[in-house]
Amino acid sequence: MAVNRDHNGFHSQHQLQLATAVLLIEVARSDHDIDPRERTRIVDTIQKRFNLTPHETRKLVELATTESAELTSYYEFSSLVNKRFAYDEKINLLELMWLVALTDGHLDKYEEHLIRKIANLIYIKREDIVLAKHRAMASLKDSG
Repeated sequence: MAVNRDHNGFHSQHQLQLATAVLLIEVARSDHDIDPRERTRIVDTIQKRFNLTPHETRKLVELATTESAELTSYYEFSSLVNKRFAYDEKINLLELMWLVALTDGHLDKYEEHLIRKIANLIYIKREDIVLAKHRAMASLKDSG
């Protein structure tokens, strides 16, 4: 994968990419129906955010989908985000989660519940949760 091999190493960067992908997939899965538009949004988001090739993106999304299907706790992923993301990066991740949830034109109560749960696990202030949601809504309105 095309990742920064700094002192944190390949493994750490890959885990951060995987954590992000899993959380986005979890949002899409939370309403028990992954809309094709949500899947496309996830793939595009992962590829752009981490500057990956289409092949790298496909492999990461496949792995994240497997991890998501076997997930029993969000701790591993939220812990990694807490350790490696600055507050503004956490808000950006939250905004991406809102984008995935809103992409199909309907915000399901399970999607919203999961996003708020993750936001709490990564210590996002309530007002920033709402602002991220509104930015995601505005972004979708502007693009479509």
